[in-house]
Amino acid sequence: MWSRAAYSQYTPTTLYTQYTPKHHKLGTGNATVSYSMVLQYPPPPGDGSNHLERRNIERDFFYLHSDQLGCGLSGGAGSRRRCVVGSVCCLCVLPTKMAVEELTALEKCLGLKAGKYSSRAQGSSQIPVLQLNKGPSFAGLATIASHLVTLAKKEELLGVSNEEKAVVQQWLEYRTTHIDRLSSKEDIRTTLKDLNSYLEDKVYMAGNKITLADILTYYGLHPIIAGLSIQEKENCINVSRWFSHIQHYPGIRQHLPALVFIKNRIYSNVH
Repeated sequence: MWSRAAYSQYTPTTLYTQYTPKHHKLGTGNATVSYSMVLQYPPPPGDGSNHLERRNIERDFFYLHSDQLGCGLSGGAGSRRRCVVGSVCCLCVLPTKMAVEELTALEKCLGLKAGKYSSRAQGSSQIPVLQLNKGPSFAGLATIASHLVTLAKKEELLGVSNEEKAVVQQWLEYRTTHIDRLSSKEDIRTTLKDLNSYLEDKVYMAGNKITLADILTYYGLHPIIAGLSIQEKENCINVSRWFSHIQHYPGIRQHLPALVFIKNRIYSNVH
């Protein structure tokens, strides 16, 4: 008999994600979109079978009726993202909660106590704000993440040399201004193609060790990679290799499910 307790020490992997409309109406308005993630748990000692578990999640979105192709449910704090659900094109204003989840995961990774977060408007979006007991508050995903790294006295995650520091900051900006604003399947394909080319001869985004650029880019790409088929993952083999490496780096993945890759393919092109 399967029990969650027996499998609690094991990490599940995501087999696939399915998006379906819960309810919606034609025209413009609000819709509740549900999506299911099928997770596979490895067998505990003495049990030779895997266990499959389906998790159902619902989120509310603002939608526009459209025939335009879109993408999966993903993005950073306050970002706008289109996703196709049936014949409905959702223009998603994603909650600050997602950014706070990333920052909370980063805090755990860095060994920090949980901070107090709120949100504030910035243009048409909401951004996370870290409330401090003393001193000014910090706003924005990249700004707060950089502060947490400094607070944990792990400045090497921001780069060692001046060149590495500049590259890390470049990718942090890319995460918040580009990855979080992908709005179509074509945008995703172009972005993955560019990243695949960049990572062809690299293990990490900047330098020879993991940095905050890897961590935040991994968090930002996770829902996008989760929506790809095995074939699509193989089409961006360098991104898949990098992603698989980062998700297995100690302490990074936290609450996110591990994604499945064909390892004999993604590591065959390592230079």
